[in-house]
Amino acid sequence: MPHPDLHRHPPATLRAVRERRPWLPPAAVGLVVVLGLAAAIGGGATLFWDRPVTDAFVSLRSPGVDRFALWVSRLGSTPVVLAAGAALVAVAARRCRSVALVMAVTLLARPPVEWLLKELVERPRPNGARLVDGTGFSYPSGHVLAAAATWGFVPVIAALYTRRRWLWWSLSGLTWTLIALVAWSRVWL
Repeated sequence: MPHPDLHRHPPATLRAVRERRPWLPPAAVGLVVVLGLAAAIGGGATLFWDRPVTDAFVSLRSPGVDRFALWVSRLGSTPVVLAAGAALVAVAARRCRSVALVMAVTLLARPPVEWLLKELVERPRPNGARLVDGTGFSYPSGHVLAAAATWGFVPVIAALYTRRRWLWWSLSGLTWTLIALVAWSRVWL
């Protein structure tokens, strides 16, 4: 018996998460809000772990890991997410215009939402031995938001093209690993 259409019956949905673990979505939103408020208070002075994490990462740096972090960080950079986003919207539009529209709106809304949040929080970039220059405020991370808003659609689009659950779960795992690596790379750099 063939597997159901993953687009219409995805293996994981927000509704299923809310039914199984109703505390998880509000906890995730709450965590973002609490971290945003902590970053806004005294320029992030309440984020007591920032300095030890930065110092630990700086002490662990090596040329090979630094190059890897730079490469991974590019997956959240504007040129890459613009090109990948346009390609993913085009691929989605072949099978489902609604998914393509939601992705396009998400991609277009991300920069102004990011700017607004940065202006509200006003978290300065952490001091330390930076490997890349940065401009503007640091919270939320533009690279991580861009990666999530772009690469986060890969499982949704994959569901339009496959009924293989193992493939969908594999792509989902790879997608969220990539987004987590972009977040790691921004702290490392």
